Amino acid sequence: MKERVITNPLLSRTVVKRGLLISVLGILLTGPSVHFAGSSADIVGDMTVEQLFSYHPSFQSQYNEYRVDDGIDLKDIVDIKVVILFGTWCHDSNREVPRMLSILNKVGLAFKDISLISLDINKQEPKGREKKLNLRNTPTFVIFRKENEIGRIIERPEKSLEEDLMNIINR
Repeated sequence: MKERVITNPLLSRTVVKRGLLISVLGILLTGPSVHFAGSSADIVGDMTVEQLFSYHPSFQSQYNEYRVDDGIDLKDIVDIKVVILFGTWCHDSNREVPRMLSILNKVGLAFKDISLISLDINKQEPKGREKKLNLRNTPTFVIFRKENEIGRIIERPEKSLEEDLMNIINR
């Protein structure tokens, strides 16, 4: 028995028009957006700590829950700059970036000395700094003193973020 498909050209056009109308309304109602890479909260490129915490509450939760190891003396950390390359989609970044921000905050490093660079799923960003900094894995914390790189922590610390950071600073 042959199946008959009945098509109604009027009905098809109505469905397409409704779908188009719903799409246009959706765009109009959501308003302007930040530079998004994929999901609605993936900013790519420079990001402030406030933006990170606002768009990704899990980062703020991790930040609030982390307890900095007071047994590590980090007072010599004041003359450095830190570049953090990370992905909001990366589980290692989700764990390590809030911890590093908590450590840097505790020792009083100013936000102007911390550069957060969010990467897309291909580990790239619009200014190409991932290439200039020879990024391999996320997150990568690049530590500078007087414009010279003095060390980096890649993906996860060898011992702890505090210990690894202290070892880099004391080189």
